[in-house]
Amino acid sequence: MNLWEQCKAQFATKFLLTKEEQEHVPAIYYNAFAANDKGNRVLFGAFSTYATYSEGPGHSWRYLDNGEKVTANVLVVLFSHKDQIEEFDAFQGTALYQDRFIKWHQSENKWLYLNHRTVHFESPSTSNAETQAKTASEGSDDDQSEDEAEQIIPKDTDEDDTARVESLLQRAETTVTSAIQKLQTRPSTPRPTTPRSQTSPFPSSSRLPIETTQAPTPPVSKGKQRAPAPPTPRTKASGSSQPISSPQPQPTQPSANPPTGNTPGAAPPAIHHPPAPGPPAAPPPAPPPPPPVIAAPMAQANTPRLIGTAPELYNGQGNKALAFWNILENYFTVNEDTFNTDHKKVASALTYFKRDTQAGEWASDRMATAIAAQPTNYGTWQAFKDAFKAQFIPPQTELEALSKLHATPQGNREFNEWYQEWSQHARRANVDDNTKMFTFRNAINNAISNKIASQSPQPATLAELVERA
Repeated sequence: MNLWEQCKAQFATKFLLTKEEQEHVPAIYYNAFAANDKGNRVLFGAFSTYATYSEGPGHSWRYLDNGEKVTANVLVVLFSHKDQIEEFDAFQGTALYQDRFIKWHQSENKWLYLNHRTVHFESPSTSNAETQAKTASEGSDDDQSEDEAEQIIPKDTDEDDTARVESLLQRAETTVTSAIQKLQTRPSTPRPTTPRSQTSPFPSSSRLPIETTQAPTPPVSKGKQRAPAPPTPRTKASGSSQPISSPQPQPTQPSANPPTGNTPGAAPPAIHHPPAPGPPAAPPPAPPPPPPVIAAPMAQANTPRLIGTAPELYNGQGNKALAFWNILENYFTVNEDTFNTDHKKVASALTYFKRDTQAGEWASDRMATAIAAQPTNYGTWQAFKDAFKAQFIPPQTELEALSKLHATPQGNREFNEWYQEWSQHARRANVDDNTKMFTFRNAINNAISNKIASQSPQPATLAELVERA
């Protein structure tokens, strides 16, 4: 069983990660969960063959076996195509590829665009094909069709590479779509038309002055405007009383014969009216929305690291009470940067009592009492210590230890062996240092006693006595 399996087996109750905690887990991690460890919520995660932990968002990820910080340099090597991407964030699993945002998808083990399409990284031949396709797209205004766009992109029939073929087809589709959109959004240009001959409703006469007017031409649909027709001449009688015969349409031939007689010169040029506006052109497509801004990686704050070994869960046995308390108090002392208030120390200490035991019930009652208070109040550390000793260390234990403290001489035993037993009674006797020093001098053999008596100055503490012995 590897370290990660051991970590999962250690916590019977695992919690789902919150949204903020999920964003804190590096993208390359394949598994993560939260659990209560000694009264604190801790995140655990695994990548490759490593097991790591973090105290939550805002804190660093560290290796479970040695506590060292997980760095981006280790995570980077697990990603593919590192040499083709830019602005790479190994913790968040984000990068830029060809000025487009991409994100690492751990379950599929590949890069995806933000629209969840697969990123196909270029090979040298694919890059050449893309350049030709882009050139063709920029040069096509009116006549490039879908077939022509497909001919620009070379087809590789020798290499059976599915990813490359899919990339080529995708770029061909983009090129054709771009060309069609350009054709559809171009404004229509009116085509010039040749003026058609118009017939006059009256016979031509050299004796009648001709006055020309311009009849408006109705607009032509579909955005194209026909050129205006030549003016239709209308005649006025200038003092003549002769009847006018019924109108006979006859073709006119402009510029064939110049006007004669009373014609006051050439006809004025026709007045051209501006063509009526056609239907409005389709508006250009809206620009694509800007890519979402990827938040910078959350700052990794350094927090005090717990050192030492926490005590085993206490089950209420009287002969183990003093040892449990000493280990617990020492653990809090060496980690005083973390357990820096009585509130934290008492609340944490209550989690080291085993459930479904006498000690667990006692701790549960004190938790309920503290939480029910407004505000929550666990009391002082000294009050908790006194309550613990009154509950689990019976008075006869101290009396027995004090009796053994005076009745355990060294004799011919090795000093280290004897001192281990004697110091155990000294701790359980709950006496002051002066009493311990007095009984220590009386218990050691004569050789060590004489050795200490010959030294100057004399030891002032029990620790100095033991050191000089």
